[in-house]
Amino acid sequence: MQDAAFAAAGLAHRYELLDVPADGLPTLLRLLRTGGWLGGNVTVPHKTAVVPLLDELRGDAADLGAVNTIQVEGDRLIGYNTDTFGFEDSLAAQPALRRGAGQAVVLGAGGAARAVVWTLLRHGWAVCLLARRPEQAVALAAALAHAAGITTGVLDAPTLAACLPGAQLLVNTTPVGMWPPPAADPLPAAVALSPDLFVYDLIYRPYETRLLARAAAAGCRTSNGLAMLVAQGAAAYTIWTGLDAPRRLMRTAAEQALLALGDAA
Repeated sequence: MQDAAFAAAGLAHRYELLDVPADGLPTLLRLLRTGGWLGGNVTVPHKTAVVPLLDELRGDAADLGAVNTIQVEGDRLIGYNTDTFGFEDSLAAQPALRRGAGQAVVLGAGGAARAVVWTLLRHGWAVCLLARRPEQAVALAAALAHAAGITTGVLDAPTLAACLPGAQLLVNTTPVGMWPPPAADPLPAAVALSPDLFVYDLIYRPYETRLLARAAAAGCRTSNGLAMLVAQGAAAYTIWTGLDAPRRLMRTAAEQALLALGDAA
């Protein structure tokens, strides 16, 4: 996706995957300061751990305390969070959700949940935040305490039975259901889904998760995480280069990569 955008702009940059253990973060960031880098993305589990190693936070990153994009400015490292834009942009593209804010149920309390919950709260949604370890949900709610509208609980069938009636949106931010197999479903089998529910799974590989297949069978409208991936990546591209991102090209490149990996898009 990023390489396709660089090539289209005639830029000689390339996007590389670096597998970095937690204790390797300081070394990597020192490397970024040495020159030759536009920046980088940060994924789980480093989105909060990287924050104190940066020189400045801009935009939503300061409020969230989580970073997924780093920009190199000379020898300084600037942290951004484009996950919020990616989720907001992909949500706005869903006609079924344009009626306005309502009740959302969010599964998981990790770095992705932080961006999702913050975005929903900012747009007036009430959020029921559920995690298998409820103390994580409580901690995330406390970190966003300046924003009202969060209730927390354990991710189990009884709590979901209490939260889902009346909800318009269900968002899975957990990695449950992500490739590689075996496939899994973050919802307990006993939980029923209303056809009035919009089910959004941030996972994009596989293209249709077990959760999305189950939701579609129940008559729900659904979306996977590819649109969010492309939108947040486009925002990162603009931060690094100062150029408008070729989003359609980036989406096509992402879809072709999934097809090459055996996932139908």
